[in-house]
Amino acid sequence: MENMLMHSTDDDISFHYEAYRIIGDTAEIDDIIKSEGFINLCALDVKSTLSEETANYVSTGVAEGAECILNALKAALDKLPIEIEDVSNMLIQVWFPKNIPHALYMIDATLRFVDRHTKIDTNVFWGFCFDESLKGQQAKATLIAASI
Repeated sequence: MENMLMHSTDDDISFHYEAYRIIGDTAEIDDIIKSEGFINLCALDVKSTLSEETANYVSTGVAEGAECILNALKAALDKLPIEIEDVSNMLIQVWFPKNIPHALYMIDATLRFVDRHTKIDTNVFWGFCFDESLKGQQAKATLIAASI
């Protein structure tokens, strides 16, 4: 689903989505920009990720269990119509509950996975936020990927 919208943030940074070919749910982009966590992403990070020349994809994955952060990212990647190796810019936002066990271990495993599977010149932006609607070992990952 292609969406063409305008987004304005609270800090007066705005840009027009219609300059970009976005395939996926742009409401997820708004959620990323509005999220507050311990590593935040903003509208400028989104704008830096999006490409005006190629397609941009928005995908979300949800997982639970011992490797929920990595598995949520893998679920989001599985929904992309392109391979991770064909991505030039990627923004990854991960949500999980504050009390999730072994969060740093899971974050590290996720960072290493992306590092192993992307090209050396792929630009990757990361955000990590708490979401109290998630319980126990649940995680959600949303990614924005611009194709090469």
